[in-house]
Formats: sequence, structure tokens, C-alpha cells
Amino acid sequence: KYIKTFTPMRRFTTSHGSTVKFMNIMAKFANENNTKGDDAVTVVTDAVMERVLNRSFMVDPDDRLYHDGVVVRLEDGKINPRATFAALAHFLDLPYTESMTYCSSEGKRDPNLGGDYATGFSLASVYRNVDEYMNGNEGKFIEYFLRDAYEYYGYDFLYYDGKPVDHGAVSSWISGFDKMNQYIAETWKIIFQQAKVSANGMPVEADIEEKVQAEMLGNYMKDVEKHRIENAEVLLRGLNFINENGQPLRMMPKLEPDPALLEQPLYH
Repeated sequence: KYIKTFTPMRRFTTSHGSTVKFMNIMAKFANENNTKGDDAVTVVTDAVMERVLNRSFMVDPDDRLYHDGVVVRLEDGKINPRATFAALAHFLDLPYTESMTYCSSEGKRDPNLGGDYATGFSLASVYRNVDEYMNGNEGKFIEYFLRDAYEYYGYDFLYYDGKPVDHGAVSSWISGFDKMNQYIAETWKIIFQQAKVSANGMPVEADIEEKVQAEMLGNYMKDVEKHRIENAEVLLRGLNFINENGQPLRMMPKLEPDPALLEQPLYH
């Protein structure tokens, strides 16, 4: 009866863009330092589809671990730390302390992690522009297929205009997943460039091999788009999410920051 859980959440499109950025950085680092050949190539996966198929903010009623749990929005913790962590401490039945409102490492406040990591409770990660790692079509797709979560957790749409959507609109969005395709193709190209092409058991000329490798990459990207269309057609039916016993999943409740301690308007 004493089990309590809390789960962090971030605006889905911002989280997606940051995920693609991280995947791309890690793939480049791993591939530049790869000494094991094609078996060890690190690829960027289809993070758009992974994002909309991830319903980890929904709770299984039969899972004891989440009977008493809340979602804590990153934006609330960053913008209104006192109001958010006072409410979280109350929920967890823990004493509120000022140390909940700042980051520290080995006794030093706000350690600098280098690069463009946001320091401490900087708002940079809340308002960061992720246009380099996602585009409007990808944003519309994510917001439309997670629109129930957007409404429940208090996020406004930045890309999707709220109008009815049909198969044609979704197909048009998918055909414009230029950013996601770019990062997927960059890593899969490495794999196909390592493919050896031969004719009648003899290696072909370099330009022919390059052409075949490019065709292989093109065919792979066509398969990626095909799977997106298939998944979208299933999602368009209006799914009911259930556990393995057939019981409906429910949204994990959102932690409400203490209204008396709000320093800034709530983020939407």
C-alpha cells in the first residue's frame, strides 16, 4: 500500500527532436570509432513511429506498481520548480526541501556538462528549437496521433491545426518526413556501402557497385515508408488500448503544481 511512482514527461515533439539529435550524435560517434565492420554499425531508427506507438504514459489497471502514480511534466519542474516539487513531495509524503529546486554534483550547484546541455534549471531545454531534427509534417503526425495525451496533459498543438484528418492527409505527411528520412538514410548508407556486389562471381566495376548500393538504400527507405503507412492505417481506426487481460489502459494522472506557489503561468 506504500508504493508510489512518478514518471517524467516532456512535450512530445520537443522530446522527439531531442531524441533524434541524441541518436544521430551517438550513431556518428559509434560509427567513426567502429573497428568491427558492418556488424557493429549503429543506425538511427524511425523515431517518429516509435514516438506515436509509445503509450508508456498509460497505466495498466492490473499493474500494482502504478496504482498510485503521477506524471510530472518537465516544463512544470523547470518553470515552476517550487510549486511542482512541493506538490510532488506532498504526493510522495516526503518533506519538501530547497535542494529539490536546483541541480548539484559533489556539492557544487549547477554543474556545467559542456556542449549545449542546459545547465541546472535553465529553461533552454523547454524552449529549445528542434527544427534541425524534425519538420512540420513529422510534428503534425506526432501531435495528431497523440492528441488524446496532448489534451489530457495540457499541451497545446504547435503543428497540427485541429482539423479532421483522413488517409490522404496522413499519407501526405508521411511522404514529407524529410528530416527523419535524412537521419535514417545517413546511417543505413554506411551499411549498404559495405555490401559487395558481384556478377557471375566476379566483382563489378566501382560505379556499378555504387549504383546498386544506392538502389538498396532506396529500396530500404521505401520499406520504411510502407511500414509507416500500414501503421498509420491501423492507428486511424481509433484504437482502444488494453492490457493482456482485455482491461482498458488509463492515463496516468498529471501532478498539479501547488497553485499557491506558482511563479509563472502554467506551460501549455
